[in-house]
Amino acid sequence: MKAGERRRRLLEIISAGGMVEVSKAAEMFGVSKMTIHRDLALLEKEGRVRRVFGGAVAVDQGPATPSKSCIICSRPGPGNLRYIITLTGRGAVECCCPHCGLVAHITYGADISLALATDFLTSIPFTASQGSFVAESRVVPCCSPSILAFRSLNDARSFASGFGGRVFSFSESLSFLGGQLGPDHSLGCCHREGV
Repeated sequence: MKAGERRRRLLEIISAGGMVEVSKAAEMFGVSKMTIHRDLALLEKEGRVRRVFGGAVAVDQGPATPSKSCIICSRPGPGNLRYIITLTGRGAVECCCPHCGLVAHITYGADISLALATDFLTSIPFTASQGSFVAESRVVPCCSPSILAFRSLNDARSFASGFGGRVFSFSESLSFLGGQLGPDHSLGCCHREGV
């Protein structure tokens, strides 16, 4: 496949799902991750995508842009908590915080093709499965139990040492939260009073 065709297909994937992951695109097209990085850099320079940690997202406000209310609890969330998932056949949808994003993983499972969390400290999006999460800290900006996302394990550990909480990998955080939910997941999101 020629480079122009590959970039056109990358735009189609982003348009359909709201985002694309570099490693999955490289595997799909049979090229290196560096080739996909170069393709996305060119598309970003043209103003057609915005690169994020691990991939790229749509920049326009068209249909691929996720709803601004949480798919789990229907509330908007602060920007530094934003969690976006791509659901097969439904496109990109937003969760108000990592807590609801992880509940969505438990609820929708294999229907999720990609998830982007936002680093609590830097507000930089990253591929959720590559991050670290702090659960049950003294900082509860959205849903309970509080779960905050970090790109860096060191940042997560430093945050937990100052504000309490337990540090988990992505899979560990799913196990932790799964143990907190009722069998129908209906008790999975409790906003703090006054939020």
